[in-house]
Amino acid sequence: MANSPNQKQKRAERARDLLRELQKRFPDCFGRQRKNIRPIAIGIDRALRETFDNDPDMAKTPNWLIRQCLAVHTRSPAYLDAVIAGGDRVDLKRQSGGTGHRRSHRTGQNAPRGTARPGGRTASEETRR
Repeated sequence: MANSPNQKQKRAERARDLLRELQKRFPDCFGRQRKNIRPIAIGIDRALRETFDNDPDMAKTPNWLIRQCLAVHTRSPAYLDAVIAGGDRVDLKRQSGGTGHRRSHRTGQNAPRGTARPGGRTASEETRR
């Protein structure tokens, strides 16, 4: 883990560099312009790992860097606006990967049983109230 401020800055810069690379390689999935940003498919980290493993230039990309890059992307205001607006989630080929409905993300109302909700309660605990 990065402990010093300098190490944290280097890791953050590497994540931003990887995001820029993903924006070049997968412009339909990782848009640069606000109007082109769409919610990404659940599990896209595994698809990226598989894609990177088949690419000699990217094969040595560590998993933590992929996760950090996705965190940078998904925490951006433009991405959060896209999730709130709803619409289909897209995978690396811009194929539909499910619906990004705003209620399920903001309140956890459509979360499956046993899934933690805001406040640490699960769906089954909610129904007992």
